[in-house]
Amino acid sequence: MGWKSRFIDMIGERRAEQLSVMWRRAKLTSLINLCTIGSLPFVVFATFAVYSLNNRLDAETIFTAIAVFKIIQRTVDMLPSLVSYSTTFYVSFRRIESYLGQDEVQPLEDRVDANNDTGALGFNNAMFLWNVDSQFRLGNLDVRFPSGKLSLIGGPTGSGKSSLLSALIGNMELIQGKMLVPTHLETDDMLNINNDCAVLSDIAYVSQEPWLRNATIRENILFGEPFEKQRYERVLRMCALGPDLALLSARDLSEIGERGITLSGGQRQRVALARAIYSSRKILLIDDCLSAVDAHTGRHILHKCLLTNNALMSGRTCVLVTHHMALCLPHADYVVTMQNGQIDFQGTPEEALTNPNSQVYGLDCVDSGGIEDLSTADNSGASSSTEEDDDSSDSSDNQASQESSRATTMTTSSTTACGKLVQDEERIVGAIRLDTWKMYFKACGGQWFLITCIVYIVTMQFLAMYKDFYIAKKLDYTHPPCTTARCEIRWLVIYLSFGVLSATVASVGLLITSIGSQRASAVLHERLTNSILSAKLRWLETNPIGRTIARFSSDIQEIDDSIMPGMTSIMRPLMSLMISLVVISSTVPSFIIVGVIVLVVYAHYSWLFMQIQRETKRLDSTAYAPVISLFSEMISGNAPIRAFALESAFMADVKRHFSAYLSAEFSRRSTSRWMRIRIGIVGSLVSFATALFILANVKSINGGIAGFILLQTVGFLQDTIVVVRKYSDLEISLAAVERVHQYLEIEHEAPSHKANDNDLPVGWPNTGNL
Repeated sequence: MGWKSRFIDMIGERRAEQLSVMWRRAKLTSLINLCTIGSLPFVVFATFAVYSLNNRLDAETIFTAIAVFKIIQRTVDMLPSLVSYSTTFYVSFRRIESYLGQDEVQPLEDRVDANNDTGALGFNNAMFLWNVDSQFRLGNLDVRFPSGKLSLIGGPTGSGKSSLLSALIGNMELIQGKMLVPTHLETDDMLNINNDCAVLSDIAYVSQEPWLRNATIRENILFGEPFEKQRYERVLRMCALGPDLALLSARDLSEIGERGITLSGGQRQRVALARAIYSSRKILLIDDCLSAVDAHTGRHILHKCLLTNNALMSGRTCVLVTHHMALCLPHADYVVTMQNGQIDFQGTPEEALTNPNSQVYGLDCVDSGGIEDLSTADNSGASSSTEEDDDSSDSSDNQASQESSRATTMTTSSTTACGKLVQDEERIVGAIRLDTWKMYFKACGGQWFLITCIVYIVTMQFLAMYKDFYIAKKLDYTHPPCTTARCEIRWLVIYLSFGVLSATVASVGLLITSIGSQRASAVLHERLTNSILSAKLRWLETNPIGRTIARFSSDIQEIDDSIMPGMTSIMRPLMSLMISLVVISSTVPSFIIVGVIVLVVYAHYSWLFMQIQRETKRLDSTAYAPVISLFSEMISGNAPIRAFALESAFMADVKRHFSAYLSAEFSRRSTSRWMRIRIGIVGSLVSFATALFILANVKSINGGIAGFILLQTVGFLQDTIVVVRKYSDLEISLAAVERVHQYLEIEHEAPSHKANDNDLPVGWPNTGNL
């Protein structure tokens, strides 16, 4: 099991806290629901009770007033949702505001020496901090690295070597002095800012922990640069990537997954190095690229890459952080050693080896037996590198370089193999499958839960409609009723009782559905967690983290908040529509023809609408995952992105992905407006036709029943819109269950134990042998 069970327990604890908050919210919502639904019967009762003191209650007065009250109630019913949405918006806005209000990177203009016209690289009496609360600081930084030469930065672990490079690329805050780096002005077109701002220029950075994109090896090396075959092949040879690429079916066109997960640590480091070498930048900041490779490959990189004098490396300033001082020192032009965040020595290699205060004093160098051989070793290494790299057709004196050259040829010429690692996300089309409905209701509690929900909804809707029907029957003056004030008060009390009972049933039912919803959410979340943590490594390599985060965030949120409320929101108006059509058709039989036509028209528009809504939501969900993946990628790679001055390029990538997401969202919202217009027209025609039929049969329909029928048609339009829109939203929400179900059926590792692992065979032990 390893750490799997512990992580499942930790995630379960956090999830339990979230569900606890959701349950408190459900109880509060139930109480608000009781107040809003139960308020209408009390208002009607109080109004008519006062009115009946001096006036007689009749159908015209009662049903006109009830219709007005119901219109008002629909607005009142929206207030809790409006308050909830407003609160959610406010909380989300404040979180974004808090994030945007955090300390940003110090502007480059405040750190750079404006008089650095020569493009020098270094520091001028500078001091840096990571942040205000940081105890570690860089100080005593007064150094200039020689242009076009190889400079080494050494020192013990934690001395500030990597921090020194981070300061050069702008990741630390300058509190004293100035830094010397080449810059240029750039206009931020993505944010429509006309003022020019300074960005780093001519710098390529290789971090200690190599950062790679979820793309092919070639795309990671090019990193926005145009592809030049000869230059590209030479870079592959220089970084000893040929033998590694020969093992891949698609060579350099192979995708490497998020953070280069399919490559080893040394391979990732060399791809990151190749990206810097291939770039057109004149300054290379390399953070300990030799630590992740073996000795043979490290010598190849040193001699055939960093020390070569070919067209790619000629005139380039290279600053290398390394622990391999014995290997690199004989070939360096300048040495800086760090101690406790300060420079304790800087000078030439000769001075470093002979100065007793230097950390490398008396170091036994690998390539040189003594100080007098430094120049010879340097020249011989450089000349052999130059000969090999200047003429790619000549045979190399190094077998590794020959293998690399042959492998590189295969890489660039082999284009038929497919190197796609991350497959496009599967998007299910068509209606929501029955299996999805079954899985959700099974997680809610099974068939008994479903039956309970149906009984609660039918009971609530029956009570809500019967109270109006009760008043209509009492106002039927074809049979002489009791007309005293006491009788009218008794009617109103019974009306109030039905209304309060209906509101109580609705509130209790809301708690019941909330229990089922949270049970389903907890079960599906737990199953999804177990499924992801048990997935095979190959699956984890081929599926971007953004897709998984989308399941655990937006999809689980849909299951938490939308499915069960959507079902209850559909059943109520659907029941009301069915009863309304039955009542109207039984009272005015000729309305059946209109009812059939209306049902056909509604079915046609609803079918078109739900098909479009369903697919646009699936597009919406599919387009959301790449946005999350890109943000995750940018956060982990912010240092290389800023060092290469590619902020605008990545912002353009964000805009492209986010525009695709917004396009799907806009299409979904546009179809809602399209449907609402057509439903509104048909609903108005239903109300008009009902009024005409009542007028045509005015002699056979009493005022109370006529008022009841017209009262139902008043809500017909609104109920129809709610049914169609809510059912579409329900299918959209169930698409989240569908997407979660996809990740429950992925390939899993074999279970760590089985139920019968501890069962011993009959007669064991048969022998005494081990």
